[in-house]
Parts: sequence; C-alpha cells; structure tokens
Amino acid sequence: MINILVLGSRTVIGSEYIRSFSSEVRNFIFLDQEDTDIRNLISLEKIFEKECPTYCINLVELNDIRKCNFSPITAFDINELGCKNVVHLCKKYDCKLIHISSNQVFDGKKSSYYKESDDCNSVTIYGKTKNNSEKYVIENLKEYVILRLPKVYGMHHDNFLLDMIETSKKTSEILVSFDFSDNYISAREVCKGIDSILEKGIYSSNSGIYHFSPKKSISDYDFFCEVFKILNIPVNLIPSSFLEDFKTPEFLGMDSEKFSKEFNFEFKTWIRDLRSYLESFFVNTLKVGYIIKYKRKTYRVVSVDWYKKEAVISDLNTETILLYYENEKYSIINAI
Repeated sequence: MINILVLGSRTVIGSEYIRSFSSEVRNFIFLDQEDTDIRNLISLEKIFEKECPTYCINLVELNDIRKCNFSPITAFDINELGCKNVVHLCKKYDCKLIHISSNQVFDGKKSSYYKESDDCNSVTIYGKTKNNSEKYVIENLKEYVILRLPKVYGMHHDNFLLDMIETSKKTSEILVSFDFSDNYISAREVCKGIDSILEKGIYSSNSGIYHFSPKKSISDYDFFCEVFKILNIPVNLIPSSFLEDFKTPEFLGMDSEKFSKEFNFEFKTWIRDLRSYLESFFVNTLKVGYIIKYKRKTYRVVSVDWYKKEAVISDLNTETILLYYENEKYSIINAI
C-alpha cells in the first residue's frame, strides 16, 4: 500500500477528497494547516519522515485575489515559500508531487483558449506567486504534475458557491459580475482528476503542466443563473460591472485536451457537472419567509442553514421548531 500525503485537507478540494475518497490500495494522510504549516520546513519534514509518502498532493494556497493584493507578503509566504519547502522535501524523500496551480498565471488577453505552452504574464499577485511556484517545481523535480485549475466550487464554508447561496437567503436581489470569462469546475471533479493521475502514475515521461477544466468559458452571472435555476431559488440576479474594483484577467478559458489524452479523462460539461454536484447534496429550496405545511400544521420559515440541512420554523403561536428537513416530509404552501 502506498502512502499519499494530502496537504490542505480543509480547503474546498481537500474537504471534498475526504468525503469522496475510497481506496484499498492507497493510504491517504490528510493534514490541515493546524497539523502542519508548510511555511515551517522543520515541522513539515517531521511529517515526511514519519509517513514516507510516495505522493504528495499540495492543495495549500492563498487563492483569494483581493487578499493577495492587500497582503502580498502573506501570499508569497504561502504560495511560494510553502511550495519551495514541499518541493525540497519531495526531492529529499523521493516523493512525487501533484501541485495545484491556477489559470490566473495568464493575463487574460488571448481570444482563444489557453494551452499549456502559452506564455504566462499574470496581472495579479496571486497569479504571479503561482507562476513562480510552478517554475520552482519544474526546475527542481523530475516527477511531478502541475494542475492548473479554473474556478473551483464546492459546499465548503469558505467558497464562493456556498457564500452566494447563503446571501440568497437574506435578499431577493444580488449583484453579479458579467465582466470576466472563466471556466468552472466542482471540487468533486478535481478529486476525480487527481485519482486518474494516481491511477496511471507520475513518471518523468509524463511530468509537466496540465490544464484541468471543462472547455466552456462563462461569466459569474451565467454560472449563478444556472445555480439558482437548478435549486429553484427565487432570486433576482443583476448583471454588474466590477472591472474597476481590482485588476484581474478578463478571459481565462483553458484547453484541457492534453490532460484528457494523457490520463484518459472525460470532462463533463459545466452544466452537467454543476447539476450533478448540487443534486448530490440535496440542497433544499427552503427560504426565510416561506410558508410550509409540516405535520398537519402551518409554519413560517424563520431561518435556514442549507449546509447543515436545518431550518427554524415558527407557527402562528410563535412556537419554534428545529426542522431537519433532509429526513422530514413537508410541503411549501406559499413562497414569499
């Protein structure tokens, strides 16, 4: 049985991997930032010494573009210094690396989909740190895969998908950007892609940079229109411009044919991926203010936590009940 060290178990991809992984031939060791800080070489080496991993999957990064712009030193420490420590130990302990990168390494000025061979010219601090980390991996390791990802969504406490769903509980109108064009992929599909890499294995002959993304490029507005359509949530999305808020590439579509051929992977369309992901979580259409029938009584929905699948409901006499709606039957009488 081979040991696989996963750094960043509390990231959107890491938490999805924990939920979905199943293997009798691989031993996964999941570590989060509290277990070890990749910026601390000494503590990180103790993990490598103890676990002797055959593969290391580095999911740790500061990927919030605004936070990177406001705190470039922190972005450097995590995205570059942390990566250098991981690379150093992979080389020392003969460990193969799967390193997560981003399409933000590009400047967004190309009119067609980016290929792995295209020049990088990032316009964001985040993209520049990821590009520098890529170069360090390539210069120092012989067996590695750098996986460039688009926007990754998941049912995670610190992800734009869940944030937007939570926002829809509190308001009937939401401003959404239509300026930028990007690919979208679920954390679950990324996990499947990583599994396909582990299944085939990493060798010097297939080491390199790979794009991992469905080909269709869309705006945030297009994406969230489909999200709320699938979930049947009545919210008015207002297309808005955010070009002046911060500098970011306008088009970041990627061509993933290289990955498909090398690792025998078939990408879902972004809509199919999104629908299957959302439906698998049974995210409910309950919303604050709805009138529902539950156990032959009428209630108003006071609050909803879709992540926990809980709702607080109140009857006309102000009696409140905590409803675990995943396992209970109810009907919506009036959607206000």
